Amino acid sequence: MTRSVLHALCAALICLVSVPGISNAEDYPSRPITLVVPFPPGGSTTVMARIVGDKLSAALGQQIVVENKGGAGGTIGTRFVAKAAPDGYTILLSYTATMAIAPAMNANAGYDPRKDLTPIGMIGFAPNVLVVHPSLPVHSIAELIAYAKAAPAPRTRLTPISSRSSPTARAASFSPSWTTCTSSPTPTCSTTPR
Repeated sequence: MTRSVLHALCAALICLVSVPGISNAEDYPSRPITLVVPFPPGGSTTVMARIVGDKLSAALGQQIVVENKGGAGGTIGTRFVAKAAPDGYTILLSYTATMAIAPAMNANAGYDPRKDLTPIGMIGFAPNVLVVHPSLPVHSIAELIAYAKAAPAPRTRLTPISSRSSPTARAASFSPSWTTCTSSPTPTCSTTPR
């Protein structure tokens, strides 16, 4: 494990024991802590949670239980933690998807990350890449934008797809509309003005 990750774990531990609502910090933790991952098991967030959970368990001398609560793009598990007792025994390991994207796209996510959750530390980062099919005649983001603007309507759309995508994926379009595609029960797509 890299030195920066260990430093982040130590900082997170220090912040964790000073969470409001923990009545007697010197006795904390007196029982296992649940580390919620708001995505299905098997993804990179679960892998990171298990690594962090092992290190926190060793540092705290208490069991860390990693619990996956996937669904609705991570909002179900995040909402669960946001509504849990503020005692430091239910914590969340997540990233931008549930802290920024989901609340911005869904006003009824069931939580406000700025009010209902308190960040205690960054434990890592993961790069994102933008890729296109090799047959597309573009080699940079600028070329992709120019290509999309020059394409006849309907313009080529970018669709965010990952192993965590829900059956409904909202596609970003270069035209003034949204394309929504649903894969179940029957694959369909519809375009609506933005």
